[in-house]
Amino acid sequence: MDANVLNILLGLGVILLLSYIGSRLFAKLQIEADKEKIETMLQEAKEKAKAIELEARDEAIRIKQQAESEIGRRRAELAREDDRLQKRRDDLDKRFERLE
Repeated sequence: MDANVLNILLGLGVILLLSYIGSRLFAKLQIEADKEKIETMLQEAKEKAKAIELEARDEAIRIKQQAESEIGRRRAELAREDDRLQKRRDDLDKRFERLE
């Protein structure tokens, strides 16, 4: 009977040892899976940040181009107005000379 008790205790010891090893292995695998998940999330976040940055740069370029276009349009408008006013002054000078 002592042999049976010894075998049972030995079997329990083996089961406990295997359970401990299995739980450690499972925990290690879970940690590795979590690390991979975190690395994937981090990479996705970096890619998203880069995409947002590029989009912001494109928007800044678009706004700058619009502003430059508007400035050019206004300068042309001012030049036309200046020409018109200069012509008017010249016309007035000619009229004034004729009146003298």
